[in-house]
Amino acid sequence: MSVDIPKRRLSSILKPFANGGGLEGSKLNGSFSQNKVRFDDLAVEAVLQDALQNGQLQRFEHLLAEIKAEQFDDDKFQQVIVESKRCVHLLNANFGMLVEALLSVNWLARNESSREVYKGFVIELLVAQGNYTTLAVSKLVQLFLPRDEDKEGWVRGVPTVATAERFEPVHDLFVRLKNVIPMIFDVILVQLRKQFPYFKRATHVVCGYVYNTLRMTDHSAMFTE
Repeated sequence: MSVDIPKRRLSSILKPFANGGGLEGSKLNGSFSQNKVRFDDLAVEAVLQDALQNGQLQRFEHLLAEIKAEQFDDDKFQQVIVESKRCVHLLNANFGMLVEALLSVNWLARNESSREVYKGFVIELLVAQGNYTTLAVSKLVQLFLPRDEDKEGWVRGVPTVATAERFEPVHDLFVRLKNVIPMIFDVILVQLRKQFPYFKRATHVVCGYVYNTLRMTDHSAMFTE
């Protein structure tokens, strides 16, 4: 007697993205297939098309896991981001988990060319898929909070040159976003207020957030209006 084994439904992985942020984080349902998939085989657009058209989720699961793990060098990082940029038209709400993973990577730790590629991806994503605006801005504002290990980079509330330079790619990205999406300024203001470190945070963390908020006024005339 044969037994039919039901296929895992596409909706078990491609959860709709909740407009407004989805900041609690999404998790994969079910476990990974035990079959190995090489990361070199995970071309982003091909993986997305395979999931949408054929309901094949194994490669999507592995792509998502690899992006979350960030165990690749700068060249591979750029490859993934460039491929993701080319298929932003496919990154609708069904692929919210993948977008959240891409917006959560530690891109500031990458080399300069990788950071430029990443900024281009974020701009293209928000132009094509505006429902991710709150999530993206929230992730960027979070970068204004210095890490615990950055304490030595703040002397009497003032950042060292190296510490200040670390935040400049974020400010540059905000400038570019406001040039192409003027209404994003309202979202930025909401997130700046929402994420202020009011409670039980180290002094250098509060100083860093205030510094970056004031730094925004240098390139945002609307702050002074």
